[in-house]
Amino acid sequence: MNTSLTRRTATTLRGGFALLPRAGCLVSRGAFAGLALAATFASNRVFAQSAADSAYAALTTPAATAAAASTPPAGSTDNIVAGEIAQLQQTAQNAQAFCSTYSTDPRRSCAGKIGVMAALQAAQLGADKSSALALATAYSQDSSNAVADRVDVAFTSGVLALPLNGRRLIDAGAMHYDLVDQLHATFGDVDPVFSRYTDLLKTTDAATAVTVANEVLGMTNAPVWARAVAQTVLTRHGLIGQPLKVMLTTRIGMQLDLSQPVGVPTLIYYWSNQAGTGDLRSLATFASSVPAGTRVIYVCLLADLTQMDAAQQAAPLSNGIFCFLGSGFNSPEESALGLNQLPYVYVLNKDGLVAGYGRPEDLPALFQAIGPKPPSPASSASQTNPNSTTTP
Repeated sequence: MNTSLTRRTATTLRGGFALLPRAGCLVSRGAFAGLALAATFASNRVFAQSAADSAYAALTTPAATAAAASTPPAGSTDNIVAGEIAQLQQTAQNAQAFCSTYSTDPRRSCAGKIGVMAALQAAQLGADKSSALALATAYSQDSSNAVADRVDVAFTSGVLALPLNGRRLIDAGAMHYDLVDQLHATFGDVDPVFSRYTDLLKTTDAATAVTVANEVLGMTNAPVWARAVAQTVLTRHGLIGQPLKVMLTTRIGMQLDLSQPVGVPTLIYYWSNQAGTGDLRSLATFASSVPAGTRVIYVCLLADLTQMDAAQQAAPLSNGIFCFLGSGFNSPEESALGLNQLPYVYVLNKDGLVAGYGRPEDLPALFQAIGPKPPSPASSASQTNPNSTTTP
């Protein structure tokens, strides 16, 4: 029987009976009273659900989103930051109110996470850090919250507490590693923690990555996908002192054998066009550390010829050889190199052996480790550029 009664449903009482046209039956007044009570309860439940939906929608589509899409507010930078902090703090308060009011709502865990993350972001901008960290601790220790959300909150609060002193987390490999190990000690062998290990493997410095890879491979319960990332790191580390047995294709279709020495150091710069030429700009910052006469090879993943031509115009080292791969990280070449992040560099010495690898910011140290500078551009100008149509 439909208990969602409307006014039209219960309009007529005849001789102690309520006529329910839609139900097609008669019920006693006592039974009707019970139905009316049930109807009131159902109506209140629908109303409460609508209120919960509205409250949750306000969290997931905060006013800050609309503000970000509009014209930036006038005033000093300090005033703008203060406004952002106020918006984030309001979101945190709204999330706490949602969790208190709708404690049985299945979205409570997500709402709580939204609030804690907003508080942590406000603290990062300059708001009180201790209260935000206290909220994060309470959330991550609450086993009724989803474990993935608890790990995310614990990680974010852990980063906030680190003495980075203006550095990026990826530039503080030891701290990053310690933080992920703390997550593992707290939450155990769960996928969200192993995801943090793989993120660390893909972003940290080469030395830390090798240490982490060995630890992950030594974990009995490490999932296959985490082991695969760790093995990639060790594969890459095993290239040191070896020739690169990799064939590349230049933009005009010529084959380039990286195992053949050319008598000068070689920089191989792997990048992606997914963010336009942003990866190339990353190289521009450190281009001055590349010695004159170095052979530069740009390898772009997932680029076509038109994009390659545009990239040549934006390349910071204009005499580079441009190559591309259409299969991205799944190609045999990238598997052989242990490539798992972009942009990334490999440096070969003048004998064609791998001298080192790393992020663009590692280039000064990589070339410094090679030793004496190679010949000047004048003495190496006669080298054939495979980007040209001249047959070598």
